[in-house]
Amino acid sequence: MTGQIHRRLSIAGLAAVGLAACTTAPDVPELDAAEAIDPERQPADQAIREAADRAPPLERANFWASEHAKDPSDPEVTLRFGEALRTIGSHERVVDVTTQTLVIHPNHSALHLLRGRAQMALGQFEYAANAFTRAAASDPMNADAYANQALAYDRLGQHRRAQAAYGRALSIDANRPATRANLGLSLALSGDLDGAEVQLRQAAEMPGATSTIRQNLALVLGLKGDFEAMEVAAQDAPDAVVDANVEALKSFRRLAQAGNAAADTADVVDEDPGLSLRGALPDAN
Repeated sequence: MTGQIHRRLSIAGLAAVGLAACTTAPDVPELDAAEAIDPERQPADQAIREAADRAPPLERANFWASEHAKDPSDPEVTLRFGEALRTIGSHERVVDVTTQTLVIHPNHSALHLLRGRAQMALGQFEYAANAFTRAAASDPMNADAYANQALAYDRLGQHRRAQAAYGRALSIDANRPATRANLGLSLALSGDLDGAEVQLRQAAEMPGATSTIRQNLALVLGLKGDFEAMEVAAQDAPDAVVDANVEALKSFRRLAQAGNAAADTADVVDEDPGLSLRGALPDAN
């Protein structure tokens, strides 16, 4: 009898559990996976992103700020956000967002390159050199990484290291007039005016050479005392600029060494049109 009671209790207990399961299951509806995602957190589709990239700079930056907030770990979104920030001159923010994403993607060459360019714009040349070094280590065939690393070294006055980096960039891609011109200026800062002239002449003859490259060639020719050739090389510059440069260089030759004179007047050719790097190079060591 006792055994029968136990069996009945057990059956009743099982029935109760089954009933509870039946009565509570409808209260926990099964969600579709797509419905569980907040639509506002989903990335914009490709057409919207492409349209945003054609928008005015501030609108573009705001759009990519929103996309970045949805997934700060996405390196491609961070790159596009960072480039938009650079366009509006928000370089400190570029450093912040790239640094955060690099924690997750430490070997992403393009992110290191982007951060380095922002640090160059902020005058943080040593940090920039480190960023470009990381970019080159992550992608050894990235000519941009070496070319920008060289610029950072020149800004730090480390011209020999800069020249090695320029050479590495040109060994990967020889068709870089800005890089070859900057190598020429770096040689001038080291006192090698003959080598500087060779590099700048080659750069001036390359497709895509700018008036800045030709004016820097004229500068080096002037430092060598060839003022007639200087005027020819700078023929696309305003006459007043050429005349002023000739007079200034005559004074520099009397009062300063060639390397220091070049440092006071030379313009670096921008390796990246989106980054304003033009201005006086550092004094030669």
